[in-house]
Amino acid sequence: MKILLLSFCLIAATHLAAQDGLPLTPSATPPKTDSSSPGFLSGVLFSEAKPSKEDIDIFTKLFTALEKKDYASFVGDGEPAFRAFPEGQFDSVATQLAPKLVGDHQVTYLGVLQQKGFRVTLWKVSYKDGSDDMLATLSVRNGKVGGFFIR
Repeated sequence: MKILLLSFCLIAATHLAAQDGLPLTPSATPPKTDSSSPGFLSGVLFSEAKPSKEDIDIFTKLFTALEKKDYASFVGDGEPAFRAFPEGQFDSVATQLAPKLVGDHQVTYLGVLQQKGFRVTLWKVSYKDGSDDMLATLSVRNGKVGGFFIR
């Protein structure tokens, strides 16, 4: 799975670079642009600057449910497939993540994607102790959770 994801990322990056007219050689370095120059933001599209209240509420509920190992709260607002997530698997994941999640952390909203009819929000979870950041994705459709992943 990791190889497939890495391959996809490399293919997507090559495709985007080709569209932007950047050199495709591995050693090619894109031209540097001074952030104060007028062309710095040229061609950049910004998504929503802030998550919706619904996304914040759902993310907070799921994150807290993992911290507290509360299966019913975790699956309660899910689509049927999400609610079918086995409680034993939830317990295993929550046991692994809970010690990390209850630590001193900061959650930062990164943006939103549209995938297969779901609004997918991206969240960075960083830790004050300097340990590795985690990436969380929340998939929502019609107010129901379709997926929640922390990597």
